[in-house]
Amino acid sequence: MENKGTRKYIVLGFLTFLLVIGYFIYQEFNPNITSKISGKNIGSIHQVNKDVRQKHAKNINWQELRKSSELFLGDSVFTGEQSTAEVAFINGSKMIIQANSLIVFNQIGEDLNLDLQQGTVRTVVNENNSPVRLKIQGKSVKLSSKDAEVVIDSKGEVQLSKGDVDIKSEIPLQKINSDLSVTKIEPEPIESLVDTKNEPEPIQEKTPNWAHENNQIKAVFSFNSDEEPIGQHIVTLKWLFPEEATFNLEMSTTENFEKIDYQQELTMQEHAIQKIKPGKYFARVKKKESKLWSQALSIDISNQYADLPPEPKLLTKKINLQLPNKTVEKIKWQADYANYQLEISDNSNFKNPEIINQSSTEYNFQFKSFDTTFYRVSGVTKKGKKSAYSEIGIINSRVDAPNIEPLTDKNLTGLNPEDRPKKIDVNIPWTSWEKVTNFKLQISNSPDFKGANEIFLNQTSHNFSTDQVGDYYFRVQAVNQNKVAISNYSEPRKLSYTFTLPSLALPKVISPKNNFTVFSQLNSNLNYTFSWTPVYQAESYLFELSNDSNFEQVVYKQESKKDTVSIAAKAPNGKLFWRIKAINSLGKSSSWTEAQPLYFYNGRTPAKAEDE
Repeated sequence: MENKGTRKYIVLGFLTFLLVIGYFIYQEFNPNITSKISGKNIGSIHQVNKDVRQKHAKNINWQELRKSSELFLGDSVFTGEQSTAEVAFINGSKMIIQANSLIVFNQIGEDLNLDLQQGTVRTVVNENNSPVRLKIQGKSVKLSSKDAEVVIDSKGEVQLSKGDVDIKSEIPLQKINSDLSVTKIEPEPIESLVDTKNEPEPIQEKTPNWAHENNQIKAVFSFNSDEEPIGQHIVTLKWLFPEEATFNLEMSTTENFEKIDYQQELTMQEHAIQKIKPGKYFARVKKKESKLWSQALSIDISNQYADLPPEPKLLTKKINLQLPNKTVEKIKWQADYANYQLEISDNSNFKNPEIINQSSTEYNFQFKSFDTTFYRVSGVTKKGKKSAYSEIGIINSRVDAPNIEPLTDKNLTGLNPEDRPKKIDVNIPWTSWEKVTNFKLQISNSPDFKGANEIFLNQTSHNFSTDQVGDYYFRVQAVNQNKVAISNYSEPRKLSYTFTLPSLALPKVISPKNNFTVFSQLNSNLNYTFSWTPVYQAESYLFELSNDSNFEQVVYKQESKKDTVSIAAKAPNGKLFWRIKAINSLGKSSSWTEAQPLYFYNGRTPAKAEDE
């Protein structure tokens, strides 16, 4: 029985606890209902601009306002930087709460009592409404007027923008009239009309309120590609408090502040923190003498690092050095780096390149070799980080064409063909730039150099040898060590080689032999081929056939380019004679050979020649 009774009480106690907790949760998340229970409606808040917050009398948390809200007795309203709110009271009057203000709405008797703890308000005072009562610096101020518009701040300054106002104050005030004249208001006692039934419980202790929207700070610190900070990396914490005081500030990486990572004692209502590492932090602040901390401020810090700038862009992509007149040319590029690394190589793979480190975006390239040269550039940051390479540039070095010196023809003479030399030697010299060491020489019998013989040389002359007379043509070109042309061909030079005799030699008879007999059918022609030895420098030969040794009666004549003549002609029967002579290109001829006898029978018995 005792166990059952005990169990019953435990269950009832637990249910009671749940009801109490539920009540407080309900109040916290339904502030308007709570306010209706604890205070009467005195108006509404509308035309909310930016950071405006409201806290009901018996609530702990501030509610951020995004739209209109009812206003109850005992409510507090806060406006942040560049933020305003308009209050419309049920008696018809209106008030504008300006930026950075904190006001608590209380009541004295039938009149509203506005506790202006911080900031500035603008209100209309006229005879249709009750006097405006305010609490400034803990003291009472009463405003009455037939028709006036005033601005009053927590420092005790009243400024008229319309009409005049009667002011009673327990503290010294300064009234700035609409004509900008200044009236000092001396303090005097104000009757106490406190209605304890309607006045909310006094606030025994105040806590600072963060001036950051949603009690959050999100900061992104920027760094360049060398991880150096860009701009100032500072986080400034700001809070609001109605009076001057000394504050304790604490920061932690945990929301319950189990471990305090940073703490300061301050007299200002803001604090700047430098060199804070990326991460999640929480901050809280309180008045030094108080035990009540503000709400936690959430601080998110992150870093953002810039990528490397783009790789350099070549402005000079191809260079043609025309030597020897131009041996230097600028390589230019465009980029945004502190330094640059230029690579120059004789191969496109940049194996074992020459490396130049500099801060300028141009480089004076000087002639190095006749091989094709390649270059590329990369950017380098202050701390040595390298960008990608630029595209590859090309340098071609060319030189002016060599010049073959004039050649002297070889015109030789002799008494006999045997006097012609077996070969002749001619030196072919040329000039070129002093740094050129390789050449290609072409030798041809044709001025168009078709089928020319090519010789590669590492000197500026060539000993030409030939055993054939004729015309020879020469031209030369500069090349690099890979036999690639680095210049145009020189102007061609011509060399003529001739060998002449005073007169042409006599041909020597080969066939037929003397007194050779030729037989043919009756009445047929003489068919036979005559031959002789060729004569040096002969262009043609003249052949004659006669029936007398003096060749007074020539029966057949023919000119031949060859050293033979084939005839098929009528000829008298009997003894005949033939001879030849050589003719050169100038029309000069040799002497006739001796008359060579032969016998021709065409089917009849030959008659004896009288001189036989």
